[in-house]
Amino acid sequence: DGHERTFAAMRAALSGAETQSVTFDPSGDAEQYLIAMADANVFDPDVDLADVVSGMSPEEILDVAIDLEKESIVFYLGLREAVSEKAGKDKVEGILKEEMSHVALLRGYLDALA
Repeated sequence: DGHERTFAAMRAALSGAETQSVTFDPSGDAEQYLIAMADANVFDPDVDLADVVSGMSPEEILDVAIDLEKESIVFYLGLREAVSEKAGKDKVEGILKEEMSHVALLRGYLDALA
C-alpha cells in the first residue's frame, strides 16, 4: 500500500529524539485514540469488504466507501497533529488531501446514480 510505504520512509528518516510526539498529551489519550482508530475496521486486514457489501445496492456500497474514507480522514487529522514538520507533517497532509479527493470522487459517482 502506498500509505504504508510513505510512513515507513518517514520513520526511517527520523533519529531517536525525532520519534517522540510533538503534542502535549501527558495521559496518552491521543496516542490511545490513534491506536484504536488504526485497529478499527478502516485498517483491519481481516475484514473482507466483499462480505460487508454483499447484497448491497451500488448506492449503499458507495455510502459504505464514503464512510470508510471519512473514518480514515479523521484518523489522519489526528495523526497530523502528532507529527512534526521535520517528521513529515507535509506527507500526512498530502495523504489527507488524497483521502478528501476520494470522498469527492465517490460522492460524484453517487450523485451520478441518482
